[in-house]
Amino acid sequence: MLKFDSSNSECSIFTFKDGLLSAAAHDLKIRVSKFEIETQWIQLGDDLSEWDISIKAVFDAGSLKTVCAMSNGKEAFGALKASDRDDIEKNISSSVLKSEQYPKVRFSSSTVSGNVDALRIKGKLTLCGVTRTIVFPAVRQNRNYVAEMVLSQPDFGIKPFSALLGTMKIKPEIKVRMSIPLSLKTDKNI
Repeated sequence: MLKFDSSNSECSIFTFKDGLLSAAAHDLKIRVSKFEIETQWIQLGDDLSEWDISIKAVFDAGSLKTVCAMSNGKEAFGALKASDRDDIEKNISSSVLKSEQYPKVRFSSSTVSGNVDALRIKGKLTLCGVTRTIVFPAVRQNRNYVAEMVLSQPDFGIKPFSALLGTMKIKPEIKVRMSIPLSLKTDKNI
């Protein structure tokens, strides 16, 4: 079993502004600072391309940290004050994810298919007490696997953040990006 966490992997969440006053708001890049991912790769036959792969992950819902604002898809580090980042993190924890009530976000794969350069992962994601089946790709980029998925907050019973009577809000869809290193085992054998 191979284990990954924030010391060797990354999990980022991207939110997107919406509403009448969206020009005064920011798209955001948020980092999950505490998580654990376990993967198991079992070779099924003589052919090195035949593997049974399973993935389990647990994310600490209270560990989200605002990295920066995003402007036209690029990081804009100077756009937010420290107090803005603190306010965002408090809102995410208490109002959006309700991390005291739902401290963990869990994922467990049911199938992993494809080839070593492009995987298709299907499994159950439990977020805010709601479990849904999700499917997403993970592609090999240099020495990492990078997975990206779009999640709809309302699918998990989450009301997207809004302020000023809804004139400034976050779109219901967020993007999650995971990057984990290729393991020594899979690097040598695949």
